[in-house]
Amino acid sequence: MHKISLNAARSLGRVTRVWRRFPIVYILLVFVTIPLLLLGISSLFNQGSKAFTVFGYFLSVLFGLALIYFVFRWYFCGMREKIYANFKARERKRQTMTTLPDDIPFIMNELARLRNPTGLTELSPSEDDKED
Repeated sequence: MHKISLNAARSLGRVTRVWRRFPIVYILLVFVTIPLLLLGISSLFNQGSKAFTVFGYFLSVLFGLALIYFVFRWYFCGMREKIYANFKARERKRQTMTTLPDDIPFIMNELARLRNPTGLTELSPSEDDKED
């Protein structure tokens, strides 16, 4: 039984390594959004009205079907890999935007170094308009 919790912790650690903001999303989803949703559904059963009770049953069934659909897509339709790839892309974009100001002088020097042996000159803004 303890292997389930250890494997879950390892997988959460792997996802956190890929996307650093995942713990915030996880905490908000697991400890705020889902409990509030379940509290709201359970409060419908305590209203004393048949309409609210039926609506509570309807939302419970809908929530259960959504959970089954999510688990099915997660394990059998490749949703896990898509989300993992999306997390990687988000983290790569964040790292790029963080290091971009430091990389710009290097890029400008490389462009100048590559432009010199070719003999290309910089175009003035008026010459750019003539080429279009």
